[in-house]
Amino acid sequence: MQQVLGVLLGLLLLPLAFLLRGLTFIFRLLEGKLFSDGSIDTKVNYELVKSDLQYLSQDIDTHRCSKCGVEAQGLSWYHFRSSDASWRHLAGREGFYSKCPKCNATINSIVTVMN
Repeated sequence: MQQVLGVLLGLLLLPLAFLLRGLTFIFRLLEGKLFSDGSIDTKVNYELVKSDLQYLSQDIDTHRCSKCGVEAQGLSWYHFRSSDASWRHLAGREGFYSKCPKCNATINSIVTVMN
């Protein structure tokens, strides 16, 4: 019985996740953060990244700049999405990356969606 309820709950939450992704896309379009080729490169809040990556069991608190030691909370986090053409050619990528605000080094990139 618990397994059935778990499956039903999962089936109900999945459309909600897609709806939220769609709303995020629309808000970025309205903000002008969507480029003409369909790609996205937007600065986002650290807490948004942390909450979005929980389902991947990613612990971003361990990420830090190897050059100057800035911790994850102090890094600049960005959401990226490759162009529409890359998705049509089955090479699309979406996720997050971080940069150090002190030394401008790209620290890491985390792909959350790919085709």
